[in-house]
Amino acid sequence: MQDAAPIDAWLTHWLTAREQGFPEWSAATGRAADLDFSPESLLALEQVVRHRTPTKQALHDPAHADFVQGAIWYLGEVACRHRYAQWRYHPDLTGRSKNPYVGRPFVQQDGDGNDAIPLLELQAAVLSGESGVLVERFEVFD
Repeated sequence: MQDAAPIDAWLTHWLTAREQGFPEWSAATGRAADLDFSPESLLALEQVVRHRTPTKQALHDPAHADFVQGAIWYLGEVACRHRYAQWRYHPDLTGRSKNPYVGRPFVQQDGDGNDAIPLLELQAAVLSGESGVLVERFEVFD
């Protein structure tokens, strides 16, 4: 069930840009055929992210911003499609918020459901060094 929460204009623009850019983004990963929005495809996403941004610093490097934004969107879309989550965004009006949910897109299930910040999930996968982190974390997101 979709809730009626208003959608932020920034988020609407970001989601549209990411969806329209997905074919090019996925082709650039070299794994387009594996990125089918299934939960199992998170292993391919994790491998691509680790290859392209093998450190926390690389993940946050502006030179990789477009790639990382595509990975954030892809991960969140898998949650939206398979765990009934919705995209959310709270703008950082002061530019100084320490709240991790402010100033970055995240996904949240309705009611008392789970939420996740895809950027931080990708960061956990990069820092872990273990294979299957995204799949494992996705499995508990229900």
